[in-house]
Formats: sequence, structure tokens, C-alpha cells
Amino acid sequence: MFECSGGICRGVIYHARFGRNELRPYKPDGPPLIMEDSMKITPIDIQQVGFAVCFRGYDRKEVDQFLDTLAQDYEALIKENEQMKEKTASLEIQVIELKKKESLLNNTLIAVQKVVDEMKQNAQKEVSLLIKEAELKAEEITKAAREERLRLQQEIQDLQRQKVLFLEKIRSMLRTFEKTLELEEKDLVLSEKRDYK
Repeated sequence: MFECSGGICRGVIYHARFGRNELRPYKPDGPPLIMEDSMKITPIDIQQVGFAVCFRGYDRKEVDQFLDTLAQDYEALIKENEQMKEKTASLEIQVIELKKKESLLNNTLIAVQKVVDEMKQNAQKEVSLLIKEAELKAEEITKAAREERLRLQQEIQDLQRQKVLFLEKIRSMLRTFEKTLELEEKDLVLSEKRDYK
């Protein structure tokens, strides 16, 4: 029941505080009573909210029209909010999927980079091994060539010594042969002299 006096009404009415989406009982002579958090305001609550009828008050028809419009707008906002929630949930799912794909891509890139690094390392090791083998072969060839040169030089020196010895032997044989011839000539001359006597 409402009591009106001098344009002032006393009683329990409901008014909406849309910033918090709740209805509160309003008592002019006392503090407002806060409703439970689970009791959210709905478009029907707006349409069915009651106001005290007072002298010099607002036009009831205009208030009802305003409340109808407000209820429609509020219902549209609720639908829009639900759509936004759905879109947000969908976007969150997409973000999660993108993060998964990004993580998978990063892992793939890391794996590929690891394989490339291993291939580079193996290639470098193989090249280093080939270079080392080539150097060892070159050293072996150089050593073999040096030894062959020394052997040939030794053979040449041996041949030169043998040549000298051979020539000396031939000269000695020639001298011996020459002396033998001289002796034979002398013997021949003496023999002829004896024959003439």
C-alpha cells in the first residue's frame, strides 16, 4: 500500500539499476534491500515492474511505453551479449587452435633446424675427414716420391761407381794385354835373332 502526501509517495516500489542488472526494493524511509546475485533482471521484470501512482506523477501510458521500449532494447542487448559470448567462445577456440598450430609449427621448425644443423655438422665432419684423408694421401705420395728419388739417386751413384770400377778394370786389362803383347814381341824378336845365327 502506498501513501501519498504533497506529491511524495511512501511505500515499497521497485526500480531497476541496469548497470548491475538487478532489481532492488526501494523504501523512501529506509535503506534499499539488495536482492540475491542470482536474481538477475530480465525484460519481463522490466515490463512487470510496478510504480506507485501519485498525484502529479508521470503519465502512466508513457511510462508503460517507455518500459516496453526499454524491455525490447534490453532483450536485444541480452541477445547481442549472448551472440558476443558465443563469438568470444568461438574466437577463444580458434585462438587455442591457432596456438596449437603455432606450437606444432614451432616444433616442426625446431626439428627441421635440428636436422639441418645435424646435416651441416655431418657434412663438415665428412669434408674434414676427406680433407684429412687427402692430406694423409698427399703426405704418403710425397714420402713415397722422396724415398723413390733417394733410391734412384742411390742407384745412380752405385751405377756411377760401378762404371768407374768397370772402366778401371778395362784399363787394367788393356794395360795387362799391352804388356803381354810387348813381351810376346820381344820374345818373337829374340827368337828370330837366334834363328839367324
